[in-house]
Order: sequence, then structure tokens, then C-alpha cells
Amino acid sequence: MRFNLRFVFLVTTVVACIVGGLCFAGRWCLGPIVPQATLDRLRDGMTASEVEEILGPPTAYGETRCWYYSKLFNPGWLTVDFDDQGRMASYGQELAFP
Repeated sequence: MRFNLRFVFLVTTVVACIVGGLCFAGRWCLGPIVPQATLDRLRDGMTASEVEEILGPPTAYGETRCWYYSKLFNPGWLTVDFDDQGRMASYGQELAFP
């Protein structure tokens, strides 16, 4: 049985693209919502607008001065809590698969 080189090249390329895409998607979907380098820029006492400059707009707002950040297809989330004066009090990132 003879193999056509074009067919072998096509199959190899398709398999490489699928494997590469799965690796990228797995890292994007299951990785942290916000990279650690970005989280390191957050400081207690920041205003909501300062937090938004770093993290962007939240995905959702909580009932008690809490912002939520999530990513499509990622089961994890990031919460940012604010105090009564509207200053950041804390944040926490929940990873689905730490």
C-alpha cells in the first residue's frame, strides 16, 4: 500500500492543529481567570475605578459590594470585595483545578 505524501502531510497538519488547539484551550479554560502578575498590582484601599483600570469591567456585580470576574468555559472565578467607603478590601481567586 502506497501513501500519498500530500495525504500524509495533510493528516499530520490536521493532527498537529487539533493537539495544539486542545493544549491552548485547556490552558485558557482551566488556567487562572486573572494572571498573578495582574493580581500583584492590586492593593487594599484602591477605589473601584482603580481596580477597573487593572482588571477591566467585572463580569457580574454581587449584592454586597462584590465584583465577580469569570472567563468563558472556565469554571473558576475571581471576586473583589469593597468596604463601605467603596475601597477594595480583599480579593480571592477560585481555581477549578488548582
